[in-house]
Amino acid sequence: MHMRVVKSVTCCCCSTTAIETFQHLFCACPDSKTVWDYLAVAATVQGPFIQLRNNILKWWQADCAPKLKIIFKIIPAMVIWHIWKSLNVIYHGGCMSVHYLLSYLNRNIYLLTITKYPWLNNVPKRWPFIVQYLYEYTPILVTKIITLIAPNRGLFKCNSDGACRANPRPMSSAFCVRNDSGEFVYSDTRTTWDILVTEVEVIAMRMGIEFCVAQSFLPITLETDSLALKNIVDRVWEVPWTISMEVKKISLLREKVLKLVEVTHILREGNKVTVFFC
Repeated sequence: MHMRVVKSVTCCCCSTTAIETFQHLFCACPDSKTVWDYLAVAATVQGPFIQLRNNILKWWQADCAPKLKIIFKIIPAMVIWHIWKSLNVIYHGGCMSVHYLLSYLNRNIYLLTITKYPWLNNVPKRWPFIVQYLYEYTPILVTKIITLIAPNRGLFKCNSDGACRANPRPMSSAFCVRNDSGEFVYSDTRTTWDILVTEVEVIAMRMGIEFCVAQSFLPITLETDSLALKNIVDRVWEVPWTISMEVKKISLLREKVLKLVEVTHILREGNKVTVFFC
């Protein structure tokens, strides 16, 4: 369509009479070259930037820090979009200097960074400093020591868990019971088919409570590594319809023994015995 309407169009961003083509507008135009060079120098992406396709591939294939990879993949699209907007501003009689274009680009890269990584604090607002910040960023590692704590005298502890290979796929529910000395009392497991992970978790919990109530292992503290399931059973969260019957059975069992069953959350590392049985 461009070739049928006019033979050539002069680039409105240049002081010369250069013909406006894709390669000229997005790569060879002085303003475009300034933008590409500004971003590439800070990111150590090697030029020259002659063809648009090669420019995009250089940014996509650049060797960089893990947190910069997603930003490097978006940079070419952002540059092309900003150059195109500045061209339209100038074409319709407005004014768009290369310095204003770079400041607008810096602002949007900053907004992209804090949107992608909202947990980062004090992110710089200029591209060279953003690159340096992400290269030097080191996550804060938090360690926790998890130990097995035996229940108080006269109490029992039951750990429950569910496991699966996929969702849905063959699954397993298991529980184990310990006395107040921390000694192993009983364990059981059951294989189920074609149900969801949440259902497996709640079945394991129900099996553990049923066994303890039947054997009068009361009062009991039931530990699960599913915080969602704990909140559902305690009615903090709304009960999904897929597990509503199992949750109702658990509630009836707890009421039957005058709520001598306490459900608590435990980290997965503290539930390894039950995970092994699953």
